Amino acid sequence: STPTNLRLTSAKLINEADKPPTVTVSGVAGDRRAIVLFKDKLALTAPFTGAEITNLTEAVTETSKTYAFTVSISIKKN
Repeated sequence: STPTNLRLTSAKLINEADKPPTVTVSGVAGDRRAIVLFKDKLALTAPFTGAEITNLTEAVTETSKTYAFTVSISIKKN
């Protein structure tokens, strides 16, 4: 599950022959803490072996602040 103020916008599987498989997930959140919690939860979830935030962009309007992010997740290779 994702934090309540975090919305996923895309997911992509990258499976290259010479590298471990990874999943790249992008989304938008209301705060940076939600993104870090999401990344940490993914890193501890099987079959994933780790996760890192590869992109984080802040968007500010007159009424709100949001963060667009990308997380890269390593998958255990069988």
